[in-house]
Amino acid sequence: MSSLLRPFLALALALVLAALPSEGAAAPADTPAATLAPTQLPRGVRPLHYDVALVLHAEAMRFDGRVAVTLDVIEPTTRLTLNALDLRFTTVQLVRVGARQAVAPASIAVDAGTQTATFAFARTITGGRYRLLMSYSGVVGTQPIGLFAIDYDSVSRRGRALYTQFENADARRVIPSWTSRPTRRPSRSRRPCPQRRWR
Repeated sequence: MSSLLRPFLALALALVLAALPSEGAAAPADTPAATLAPTQLPRGVRPLHYDVALVLHAEAMRFDGRVAVTLDVIEPTTRLTLNALDLRFTTVQLVRVGARQAVAPASIAVDAGTQTATFAFARTITGGRYRLLMSYSGVVGTQPIGLFAIDYDSVSRRGRALYTQFENADARRVIPSWTSRPTRRPSRSRRPCPQRRWR
């Protein structure tokens, strides 16, 4: 099957995310954990910036991704939990900004029910600014969610086009991220397109 995309098309994205200070956004201190929404993430981590690169394999209906998240750890923790769905992680590393040594988590737990991935570290992550580096792979779907494909017929051949639907609950199928935080908002988004036109 011919493709609109080159077999190994590199697509670079950079997303800047900033926290919104919002009174009343946090759950009351006496609210039991069981009453929180199942996709609500711990509030001890604040993501600041996402640097994302995707390599799309249109004919194979899959993609490879790399993302570096700059984040602030507000409260010491041994776990980092973010939103992810239908993603397979290859490598995960955490490095403190200004330091050289990266630390890999002792375990990676992916929960399809809550649409989260949890990275558990052997030592406590103290407060400060870090970069979370992740390599992973995912699938290109056929339904209009996340990254999906639509095949079509033209006069000369059959083609395939790739599209995105990146609502909060859909972006996590392509980019592991803190998409369910109520205080998160995108402040800037850049999506450079390849210089060569697809054909």
